[in-house]
Amino acid sequence: FLLTLVSGLLLIAYVDHSTDPRAEYAFSLVCCLMSLIFLASPLSQIGNVIRLQDASVLLPSVALLAFFNNVLWSVYGHIHNDAFMLFPNAIGAALCALQLGLIAYYGRAAANLPLSTTSKPSAEYKDGVEDVPMAEITV
Repeated sequence: FLLTLVSGLLLIAYVDHSTDPRAEYAFSLVCCLMSLIFLASPLSQIGNVIRLQDASVLLPSVALLAFFNNVLWSVYGHIHNDAFMLFPNAIGAALCALQLGLIAYYGRAAANLPLSTTSKPSAEYKDGVEDVPMAEITV
């Protein structure tokens, strides 16, 4: 996280103080790449979704909103003939459509299950922590 933050701040400072037109191009590429990474990150679970045939790890509301957001920005990029708006958002819309397709095909079975009440911790453990008398705790 810290490396990403520092890199972003340095890139912004470089673009802000640079007269080189390549600086804006480089900044646009970084922004497009980060947007695509954000939109593709839920698909890191695609192997588990297919293997378990359950898309509970994918959030339909987020995928749906991101899909429409990317479609609208793609249209805007097409209208204004801006490749930096059109292509990353079109790819993002396709990634979100893939998520929505997985949700529609496999469903969200685990998300609809009630929380299990059958597995309770033993008497000596509470919430996975051993029950130790306060007198035995040393700081």
